[in-house]
Amino acid sequence: MSIDSNILLTIRTHLITFIISAYQSLDNPLVRKECAALVSISIWHNLSSERVRNGRLDKYPQLRKAWRASLKRFEAADDPGKSHLRFERSWLYQMILDFISLLYQPTEGANEQQRRWIFIRSRLRRESTNVWCPVIVNYCERFIELMTDLLSQLPTRRHVNFILQDLHLATAVKLSPLYSDPGSGLLRDLHSLLYQFMTFSIDDHTAVSLNHEDWHQVHCVALARLQRVSFKHFKDKLTILALSNYGAIGQREELATHLGLLEDDELKQLCEHLDLRTAYPEGVSMPLKREFYMEVLLSVHEKKKNYQEEAAELAILPNENNLFDESLLRHENYDGSKPLGLPKLNLQYLTVGDFLWRSFILYRCEAFFGIRKDLEESLKRLQPKLIYPCLQTSFGGFSKMALVIEKPA
Repeated sequence: MSIDSNILLTIRTHLITFIISAYQSLDNPLVRKECAALVSISIWHNLSSERVRNGRLDKYPQLRKAWRASLKRFEAADDPGKSHLRFERSWLYQMILDFISLLYQPTEGANEQQRRWIFIRSRLRRESTNVWCPVIVNYCERFIELMTDLLSQLPTRRHVNFILQDLHLATAVKLSPLYSDPGSGLLRDLHSLLYQFMTFSIDDHTAVSLNHEDWHQVHCVALARLQRVSFKHFKDKLTILALSNYGAIGQREELATHLGLLEDDELKQLCEHLDLRTAYPEGVSMPLKREFYMEVLLSVHEKKKNYQEEAAELAILPNENNLFDESLLRHENYDGSKPLGLPKLNLQYLTVGDFLWRSFILYRCEAFFGIRKDLEESLKRLQPKLIYPCLQTSFGGFSKMALVIEKPA
């Protein structure tokens, strides 16, 4: 039902919410048995090419046994069994493709009434900041929440993260019209959280946490391959890139300058040489242009911050900017109809550092919420008024939590 386009998007949104709850309940044996098959290694049948899959299996030889077992299970099944196995291997892939199409052509996932609503709003684009149907926005937000939940648990992350990276899901969301819409602040927060888990410093298959040196080495391997391919196939234009140091081309702006020398077709060829997906099945309405290929190359090869660096950049004391940040105010009146752009405290975590990072984010939000409420309550008690014509502020009330400072020091 969740991939049936004939079902109303409102109903499919409720189904997504149910699936989210299911994958949050993997401690139940019955739920785990049903959900595990949908995120098993068989979903790798939908990778962009057999070369990409074999490269992954060569890197992790222990996965070949599981891959061969899935092939034997399919060959040994009868016709109804094969049909069921085909559904299990294609369910997540089909949902992602439908989601990408919805991001770029919202009318495909809307009923007739919603299409009329989108048309009217689009005609009033100049007067309105949001031309997207709320039902479509809510579905997209819930879908990103589901993908984030799959990546935030080791049992579901193992094989899902690789196919999400192969489909360039984060790039597709970032380049979509919905992402850049002024009213899509929550979706941008969810996308940031999704990207954080997609690039989390952990080995997906061995569950080994990568320290700073290991994380840097993985990045250098990707840059070295980019330099070799650039020097071999685009020597005339990318010689400087091929001879630059990793610290320089690891920066997004510097790398974009080098890649900007290539034509549109050359960018696509570079992606193909690097085994990056450059085509999607028919029916996916995402435009594959220069902007897409450039963003794919930059997102794969730019230096990524780990959770420790992300947490170090966050202020632990409030000021007038982060205390009234829109992303914090958005969660104040939570009623369950929309997801929260915050990490969840699950039954299990990727690493100990992952647990500490999630706890820090939630504790910081809770602390800022309490401080902001105290400030608002104190300001109400002070009863500030503006005196004319001198335009000075007078306080007609009193609060123990707000005292006048005669001489700041």
